[in-house]
Amino acid sequence: MVNYRTFQFSHDLFWGFRRMVDLDEAESIQDCIDIMYIKLHQFLKGENFELLIKKLENGRSHLHIHDLQFGDLLISDANEIIYICDHGQNKKE
Repeated sequence: MVNYRTFQFSHDLFWGFRRMVDLDEAESIQDCIDIMYIKLHQFLKGENFELLIKKLENGRSHLHIHDLQFGDLLISDANEIIYICDHGQNKKE
């Protein structure tokens, strides 16, 4: 059974980039962030957005999800959007 959740970047430059992630392919919140990072990176590379790729790469360590643990994701509503941001509180796991 596929266990998809929708993730979206809440980011000054990348707001609105939204994709589905299969939680069966992840073991942590960080895995979900990394999957979304790769999806965005591939999209930007495919469109030749070299400056945006550099911005994404330089800010990678700041990407996080607020107030959510992986177990919470697993039992969350499948229609909920989970936001990945680069500001505010430190990431939680």
